[in-house]
Amino acid sequence: MYFLIGISLLFACLYAINFSASVLASAVWRMLATSASRWQALTRSNLIFILRSLPLATAIVFIFAFILPAYLLFEPASPGESVGYKLAVIVGISAFGLAAALCRMFASWWRTRRLIADWMNGSEPVTVSGISFPAYRLRHAFPVIAVVGVIRPRIFVAEQVFAELDEAELTAAIAHEAGHISSRDNFKRIAMRICGDLLVLPLWKTLDRMWLESAESAADEYAADRGGRAFALNLASALVKIGRITPEKEVWDMPMAAYLIDPDDASLATRVEGLLQIADQAKPGGDSSNRLSTALWLIPALALAVVAILPLAANNNLLFTIHSMSESLLAALQ
Repeated sequence: MYFLIGISLLFACLYAINFSASVLASAVWRMLATSASRWQALTRSNLIFILRSLPLATAIVFIFAFILPAYLLFEPASPGESVGYKLAVIVGISAFGLAAALCRMFASWWRTRRLIADWMNGSEPVTVSGISFPAYRLRHAFPVIAVVGVIRPRIFVAEQVFAELDEAELTAAIAHEAGHISSRDNFKRIAMRICGDLLVLPLWKTLDRMWLESAESAADEYAADRGGRAFALNLASALVKIGRITPEKEVWDMPMAAYLIDPDDASLATRVEGLLQIADQAKPGGDSSNRLSTALWLIPALALAVVAILPLAANNNLLFTIHSMSESLLAALQ
């Protein structure tokens, strides 16, 4: 019964904290949405990523830093509680949701792995100027320009893209993909997918769509910052050309990747307009000094969080209080 009570408590707290933090994140977004629309695309995409991933991260940290240590330290080996029907229902729902999420994650991973293998079988290595990672010419009906992978990224470019774009446009398009790599967008996609699988809320779909649009615009801005006015104009031209050869009304089975034009992205006209505005204001040679890699702010933030949490997690008085609160919760669910 000791372990059953503990596991039940962890399941119940995981979903309760995740849900509560998600509702709070939703409220924060509703307050900031209007202002965020005027921010730089990179700042906006980072904010959305934080709001999408922070609830689950908060729940996991709270569980392993406070709930579990408090239970192990202060719960007697023969607890007086039992698993009542209320707690059993909550745990059952939580366990089912977690199992379903894990199944969806595995299915997504397997599907992406299979599609990438298909891409590799239908492609050949190619040398593309301006990149230092492997590139492949791909035979695909969709005009693909995409970066696949997190640790060892690879770029795939469809044959028709090589035929349609001139060298300057292709270089600008590759700079766009370099923006996705700089922002760790493939990692963010995976993290947001995991958070969405564990707790499905209606607002998450809206935030996912807005993150996608913001991430694409941020990569456009990266290319323009890197190459200046010429890159902005060439990238706008590349988007228009690829948009023209994209088959309409098709449902594409595509791996999780960072695309120049995402099959689900409906912001092409907005991106072209934004690039033209950037071209009017950009310096001829570009200036990337105002951009920060995601790692430059993420690592210090994580370090500060660890420094703040460790003293609290080592405070026995706080852990005893948390254990008393969990005891009250269990008593209410008997």
